[in-house]
Amino acid sequence: NLIIENSIVKESGEKTTGRQFARYANVTINDSKIVTSGHNYVFIYTTGEVNNTTIISDDANYFLYQADANIASLDADTFYVDATSVIDSDNGKRVGTKGKLVAHVCAQFPGALQPDSTDGEHTAVEVPGKDATCAEPGYTAGTKCSVCGVVISGMEEIGTTSEHTWGDWEVITNATCGVAGEQKHTCSVCGAEETAPIDATGVHTPAEDDGDCTTEVICTVCGGVAIPASAGHVAEEDDGDVSTAVKCQNCDVIVVEAIDAVAEIWKDGALVGHLEADDTLGDVINAGDIRSKGYTIKLLKDAELITKTNVTITAATVFDLNGHKLTMGETGYLYVQANLTFTDSTSSGELYITGPSGDKTINDVNAKGKHIFAVNKNAPVLTFENIKVTLRDDYAGSGAFISISEGITGATFNFTNVDFDVVKLRSMFLYGSKEVANYVNISDSTFDFEDANETNFLYAVIVDIQDTTIVADNGNRVFSFATGTVSNTDITVTEFQTLSMTYYDEKEEHMPWLKEQGLPTTLTFDKECSLNGGQIQDAEGYETFVHVCSTVENVTGGTYYGEHVAGEPVEEEGFMVTYCTVCNKEVSREALACQHGALAKTDAVAADCDDAGCAEYWYCSDCDVYFADESAETEIEDFDAWKAEGGAGYVA
Repeated sequence: NLIIENSIVKESGEKTTGRQFARYANVTINDSKIVTSGHNYVFIYTTGEVNNTTIISDDANYFLYQADANIASLDADTFYVDATSVIDSDNGKRVGTKGKLVAHVCAQFPGALQPDSTDGEHTAVEVPGKDATCAEPGYTAGTKCSVCGVVISGMEEIGTTSEHTWGDWEVITNATCGVAGEQKHTCSVCGAEETAPIDATGVHTPAEDDGDCTTEVICTVCGGVAIPASAGHVAEEDDGDVSTAVKCQNCDVIVVEAIDAVAEIWKDGALVGHLEADDTLGDVINAGDIRSKGYTIKLLKDAELITKTNVTITAATVFDLNGHKLTMGETGYLYVQANLTFTDSTSSGELYITGPSGDKTINDVNAKGKHIFAVNKNAPVLTFENIKVTLRDDYAGSGAFISISEGITGATFNFTNVDFDVVKLRSMFLYGSKEVANYVNISDSTFDFEDANETNFLYAVIVDIQDTTIVADNGNRVFSFATGTVSNTDITVTEFQTLSMTYYDEKEEHMPWLKEQGLPTTLTFDKECSLNGGQIQDAEGYETFVHVCSTVENVTGGTYYGEHVAGEPVEEEGFMVTYCTVCNKEVSREALACQHGALAKTDAVAADCDDAGCAEYWYCSDCDVYFADESAETEIEDFDAWKAEGGAGYVA
């Protein structure tokens, strides 16, 4: 028995007839490698098995020689090669009729020698197909043996492709404005390279530009024209800001010079012109283009509305302060015959009024003095919204801020989100006309009259006031002949004579006229109003109504309406008190019945010849009541008289 395991055996030498590797042996070779050279016989008269072993036989006449007679004494007649072994014998032969060279089907015989027979089966595994590339062929999907790698099915070869996987182009030679360049890219799979021309750019390298597109620029490479001269300048898009110059869109040359403008003029959503800084708004308005064309004037900077003469607005006009300050001073009347609006698209602008100068008397205005706005045509709308309005101390006249000419009706005055600061107004804020209907709508605003000497705030108008604060100091009347409704508004009157007046003079003209026309004849403050200070002076039938739930302090007069909404009674110091759930005012208070827990007895005193006696009695300090019995059922109503009489007949 020849056993070789985990070994490497190399035997070589000159080839002779007698050279043999193994003779007359049962061979077991495991996990080894055997290399023989120059042998006549490798295995002669030999049987056995080879497992996981490689045997290389170079130039042997016979790999396995088994004569029948010579192996009769051996244990077996088979030389077996397992699936993981390799027998490589280029010239070796197997001779013999009794012995057999048997191999597993997976055993490998790359040389001339092949087994007599095979046994076993391949271990098939699925093999996915592989795409061919430009560098190596691919194959179709199939199966092969996982032990020996032999193809069982499929796996047919697919030849290499002609499609490369090119990388990015690399510039070899740069192109110029007149000469082509060269570039190459490389296949990331097989390394093949391909070159291609780069077209001449046709783009010149211009010399230094003088910044004027009407002048041609020469190429520094070829001397040709790099930038041709334009036929003329083309203005870039105008951003609408006239204080910014407009340049040529092709160069830096200014096409439209900047204008030092004070305002933009808009009509039907389109910009139609500008008011330059040298103009005063009053002069331009009085020229007729503004007052009669229905324009919107949008300020670009602080401005003054100054004119020495009267101005009449005859078409709907809007002043958008646009975050700036518009000063009105030394001006004549601003007659309102069409809708006029002062607003601010940014809610941060200010209308600053210093008032007119000099004394003026306008016959068609129902007041003498110096007015700012005079309404002398039926039904215009004068609106102030989203701005601050200031009337300063130098408004020294006796006119009104807004005056309505006698007989004018249907005018509407809107104040929305306005902060009004009034300093030393000497007459009316808004002076209405009697026996006509004009309307005032105020919401989300503040009116602060710091020193409104002898001033009427709203005179002879119909009001709808909501969510507003009014602080009036040193004036005459807040509401004079004013009717309508006031909601959720705080009014504080300091040294004002009157909060509201509806009594009429000896002519008895305005209030009866309202009644005849079916118009409001009362002024009503809702439950969310807060009134502090001032008198309410009403004529009979023309009341000022104040809701019982409103907050009222230091106010005299007025007619209270509505009812409290009583909540659940609560016990407070011996009383059951009920409060209104709307205004939290006390609605009712009832004393709780005394339980006489502090009842004290005074013993009887017998009468003698000189002094009267007194019967026994009991006194409750909780309710301050005297009783004649311990159960506190018989009350002594006049204790002093009772005792003076001797108390139940106890006389001297």
